[in-house]
Amino acid sequence: ILLTAYLRGNHAWTESTDAEADLWEAIADLKLFAKTDTDRWYLSGHSAGGDATWAIVQRTPDLWAAAGMLAGSTYAAPVDLGLVSNMSYVPYYIWSGDQDLTQRLPSAEEARDALVIAGNPPMFVIAKGVAHMFRPEDIVQMSQWLLQHKRQRPDHFSFVIDTPRHRGVWGITIPRKYPYDQLVAEQRVKFECRID
Repeated sequence: ILLTAYLRGNHAWTESTDAEADLWEAIADLKLFAKTDTDRWYLSGHSAGGDATWAIVQRTPDLWAAAGMLAGSTYAAPVDLGLVSNMSYVPYYIWSGDQDLTQRLPSAEEARDALVIAGNPPMFVIAKGVAHMFRPEDIVQMSQWLLQHKRQRPDHFSFVIDTPRHRGVWGITIPRKYPYDQLVAEQRVKFECRID
């Protein structure tokens, strides 16, 4: 399946909103009438949907064969949160128009650079003479790129936990230190797994 994050109410993704819920509800609805190959799930989004894609993939990297953002940014999950390494094995596509007046290009470059540092250089496309809205050929190009990938569990992965909702990947989870008190601050937890 190729899901495109649009967002409930078309607002930016944050942990405190239900924007991510749209994605899980769409998957649940799809499963009611169709079979899906969980090794071929792809996530993409445009603008605020691209921001959401960036944030969601960092917190659920084990679900996606590949992901992409069109005119997206790191605003919903800034690089300094330290989560980019979570998706170091998810093929990632970043598209931006060089005439985008919303100033998304510098953030797209920041996302690219963070992924390179994490050892996962993305497909990075700058559309010359294009503003914020992608052209039909841009979405076709990204979709074709995404569909070339199949989800693979890496032999080595790490995960940084930053929310009560997303506690791990690939079946490895860490319980909350204070499971019954949402107000108690919890230190960020990180684990690393190597499979021999």
